[in-house]
Amino acid sequence: MTGRFENIFEVCIYNPDGFTEQNYFQVRDEVDASKPDYWQLFQPSTVLSFFLERKNGKNRSEELISRIHNLKRTSPIFAALGVGVSENKYIVEMDVFSRIKGMPIGNGGEAYKNAKNDSSSGVAG
Repeated sequence: MTGRFENIFEVCIYNPDGFTEQNYFQVRDEVDASKPDYWQLFQPSTVLSFFLERKNGKNRSEELISRIHNLKRTSPIFAALGVGVSENKYIVEMDVFSRIKGMPIGNGGEAYKNAKNDSSSGVAG
């Protein structure tokens, strides 16, 4: 299969202290509940989630952002989390069921920068 361009909403969740067993699984559950088209623990401190625009990606990405902000409000172990979002075109490879097969390729650093800023300033990205 070949790659194709897709409009994608990327949500980055950044933990400046890195994820631990105690906090990673709760964040993972929130990511799973928002039904991303693809997600990955990118570094020990970063979770990236990708939502296809054509599959209601904006609403699902906003749902994840809301879930993470709720974690931040309700539990002190999540207070330092940063959340960032961006919308970009990515190259993706899809399977026969129109699911993303691997990490989308593109210029996706904006969501990460927004998440780091959110983590340090408390202002959503």
